Amino acid sequence: MPATASGNVVPITAGLPGLGLKELGPMSQSIRQESSPWAWVDMTSYRASSLVFPAEIIAELDSHNVDLGELMFSLCYLPTAGRLTITMIKARNLKAMDITGASDPYVKVSLMCEGRRLKKRKTSTMRNTLNPLYNEAIVFDVPPENINQISLLIAVMDYDRVGHNEVIGVCRVGNEAESLGRDHWNEMLTYPRKPIAHWHPLMEVWASYYY
Repeated sequence: MPATASGNVVPITAGLPGLGLKELGPMSQSIRQESSPWAWVDMTSYRASSLVFPAEIIAELDSHNVDLGELMFSLCYLPTAGRLTITMIKARNLKAMDITGASDPYVKVSLMCEGRRLKKRKTSTMRNTLNPLYNEAIVFDVPPENINQISLLIAVMDYDRVGHNEVIGVCRVGNEAESLGRDHWNEMLTYPRKPIAHWHPLMEVWASYYY
């Protein structure tokens, strides 16, 4: 994949290896290249108060069996390039948030370190659907020495033309995540340079931190 400058968008016309083209369909993607946060963040003494992301959002993931839908995404890490790619593939059976019985879902991804959000990016919004297809990849620069210190907090949001956008559900991946989120992360690290895709059930969380 060609290197990109910060903020550039690179179209991808080929499918990701190892994901199964029949499953994904045409892979028309955009990679959003992130500038490295590590140049200005001291991971041992983080004091960027303006970027504080409340730790309770991690603790208040609701474990109750609420059917909010599922999200499929792949993780891929390239140690030599220090590049972490999360590809949002699709979601299914999302909770209807609109009076029409549908939603306008998009996915927001936050790069987290010790409860603080370093970077955030989002996908495009899919209109009037509970089963959106994204096939969009978001890239963060994460050096190998920092990969075990970060995690990804992923929120499926419902776009609202009037008022606040609402959280449909969230999931988390990283060393400190639970069950599937931790297993998916470890599988990514075990097989570098290979996209690893899994379905993740969405969980409830307090919505106010996402606005």
